[in-house]
Amino acid sequence: MQQKTTQESPELQKLDFLNFSKILHKHALVQGSAILADNLDETIEPKEFETLLYPSKPMKILVTMTLYCVEGHMKIRSNLMEYTIEKNDLLILQPGSIGECIYMSPDFRLVLIIFPDNHNFTDLYTKNPQTALQLGSFIQEKAKLSLSQEQMDEFISLYRIICGKLDNPEFKLKDTLLSGYLQILFCMISHALQKKRQQQEEEPPKRQNELFHRFIQLVHDHCQQERKIVFYADKLCITPKYLSQLIHRASGKFTSDWIRDFVILEAKALLKNEKFSVQQISDMLHFPNPSFFGKYFKAATGMTPRQYRLQ
Repeated sequence: MQQKTTQESPELQKLDFLNFSKILHKHALVQGSAILADNLDETIEPKEFETLLYPSKPMKILVTMTLYCVEGHMKIRSNLMEYTIEKNDLLILQPGSIGECIYMSPDFRLVLIIFPDNHNFTDLYTKNPQTALQLGSFIQEKAKLSLSQEQMDEFISLYRIICGKLDNPEFKLKDTLLSGYLQILFCMISHALQKKRQQQEEEPPKRQNELFHRFIQLVHDHCQQERKIVFYADKLCITPKYLSQLIHRASGKFTSDWIRDFVILEAKALLKNEKFSVQQISDMLHFPNPSFFGKYFKAATGMTPRQYRLQ
């Protein structure tokens, strides 16, 4: 894939998360409402790969990202949930997620399709209502889907056709072509979801699991403002005691631990962005003052916010 923009491009700066920018900048295409990037035809140099093994700090993802694993494997943490991405896996992450790269194998090969503007992503799949419903449910509950080898081969073939057209300077209707092809890709994802459900005869989700997933989503959405268990229990229309018992049975962690860990995750992501002072971050997370924020952060991490920032 030929490089169409420089590394200074604001669009390509969207790749600067989960360590992907180190191997994908020179293989990225920016076209209209999407970024397409891959390392399918390149070998990662040993020195270059060593930089990928350093633990990354939590970073807030500001884009909608679809990741296709073609070879190898990696481990990431998104909103405190750990995922192992292996060959033929598809992962979808939404804006606002906090991601962290844990490990990436030397033979890791991937394709990324990124939507810097979430409205473009929404417009794309809402043109197919059935796909929208299935995809929305999939992203909220699991985020990862395992494809068959046939499905992945079909996707890669289509992806290479798209890149070939976008690389062709004589082809003028690139935005229109990209929109059409991406709709085909989302229909392929919808078909894969339907096929997987037909193959697996699973019991309907238990209420415990449903409430757990709803609780995690609520904490992700509201942890900057709300840290009291009663708030989340009220949202779920259950008692705080029942919520605490249910969450512990489902995850082995206490409700207060989940809330604290999400707050600390948000704090770490904000501290990585040096344009915010500790005072501003304390205000953004609705702590009464920076001193209280510092004690809260140190109790959870063993270091002050400033010490964490200087790591």
